[in-house]
Amino acid sequence: MAENVKGAWEQEYGVVRRRVRDEGILVIPVAGPAGTPPKIVRVHGGLEMETVDFNSGKFGAPPTVPSPASLNSNLQFVSGNQAATLPMAQPQQGVHYWTLSGQYLYVHIKPTGLTSAFSTGIMPFEIGTAVNNTIPASAFSQQILGSDSPPPLQLGTPIQGP
Repeated sequence: MAENVKGAWEQEYGVVRRRVRDEGILVIPVAGPAGTPPKIVRVHGGLEMETVDFNSGKFGAPPTVPSPASLNSNLQFVSGNQAATLPMAQPQQGVHYWTLSGQYLYVHIKPTGLTSAFSTGIMPFEIGTAVNNTIPASAFSQQILGSDSPPPLQLGTPIQGP
């Protein structure tokens, strides 16, 4: 597929999408001799969150940035922030340099799992849709982290005071 990045030189652009899965599990230390396992308690059924971090700058006009209103009906906007610096004069170009950055937080209405397909988004000057930049579910491999647990940590004798 031929790529078209016309206009990329006019605007600096960076976006990071992050998925977070919370299983609702608390790990509670238990008093006892060394090696006493913790108590594991589930306090809710689990949820998935997604953050979008962005940073953009452009000569001569405000940059294009993601809107907090998502086209994904499975994402519910929770909170966000935006920061803009005073446009800096660029005498050599005869224009101002504009910047805008921010972060948006969403909750998944129906969790999809961290091994489901993951759309990374698309640059505002690219032709196509965000679907073109999707990491497929098949890219998530259990083999990378392996199945064997490391041997348990052997704790030495506690340090004694004088």
